[in-house]
Amino acid sequence: MGLVIYGTGDFGKKLYSILKKWETDIIFCKSQAKENELCEGREVICVEQLVSNTDKQIPIVIAIKDRAAVSNIRKMLIEKGFLPQYVLDMGSFFQENVIVQRDLEDQKGKKKYCLACKNKIGDFRPAGENTGLFVQHHVIGGGYRKQALCPICGSLDRERWQHYVIEHETNILSKPCRVLHIAPEPSIYRLIRLNSHCDYYTGDIGLGRAMHQVDLTHIQFCDHFFDYIIANHVFEHILDEGRMFLEIKRVLKPEGKLICSFPVCMDMDTYDNPKLSSKSERLKYYGQEDHVRLYGRDFKKHIEQYGFQVEVKSPISKLGMDKIETYGLIGDDIILICGKYRTGEGYGSD
Repeated sequence: MGLVIYGTGDFGKKLYSILKKWETDIIFCKSQAKENELCEGREVICVEQLVSNTDKQIPIVIAIKDRAAVSNIRKMLIEKGFLPQYVLDMGSFFQENVIVQRDLEDQKGKKKYCLACKNKIGDFRPAGENTGLFVQHHVIGGGYRKQALCPICGSLDRERWQHYVIEHETNILSKPCRVLHIAPEPSIYRLIRLNSHCDYYTGDIGLGRAMHQVDLTHIQFCDHFFDYIIANHVFEHILDEGRMFLEIKRVLKPEGKLICSFPVCMDMDTYDNPKLSSKSERLKYYGQEDHVRLYGRDFKKHIEQYGFQVEVKSPISKLGMDKIETYGLIGDDIILICGKYRTGEGYGSD
């Protein structure tokens, strides 16, 4: 088997029409396949067959329009053992290609705009769930949001704000730099890859989910290695927060920056109770079963105690309400750009 096209819809068929000229050994795959099912005269297999009967180094090209589905499929395939560098997403190619432009809806009259995929859309879609905590308290970046998900690229509201901050508040896209991106979001990954001068590392605690397996409490890279570290909605999952920030400071260059975000409850100060160990307790007090703390309104002071100078970037301070609504952002969302204190300037300086 030379190549697998994951998807038998319009994207998959159009991709096949391009690849068949050069690659004769092509098989289609989809989540569920009927016995002896064919697409464009080629065999169609299901995911179970792909996992059990296929070389894990075979190229798999995901050709599906729904961006959220693409992200989930890619994550699932990597978890099943397929190598990340061989699991390819062709959605971005099609969206920018004239082949698909003929199929996109007429954009006339559409008032919303996605900062991630640069498409005009009719409206953003809802995302998130309201647990008791999110109903009772004002938690930024958590719970149900009506205007959260882009229907074309699958980016979330917080990712679109990250796009804006990276483009307008950093040099990541314009200058040579070395970046470590933890739990990389697909849309931000595609953005940073646009800078060919960026030495870009992706990391995740899960094996195979990124370029490197990285535990933020024991980072394997040498001192003063990165210009930027990006970690969105990661810190609330890490129990040893102090050790994590010491490691981040160690591998950042003296002028390096940590760019981070996390859910913030503006009704209370940061709450962290090591005795809360069960899933039900963490769901009740933190809002999610796998969270180990809930950052509060004192978030800036809380991060600064570990030796950082913190700048807070929020849509409401940078954009008017009309643009916030157009871009589908959370008005009081926050992204922190954190620089290390220089020697002698503050707590934990190095």
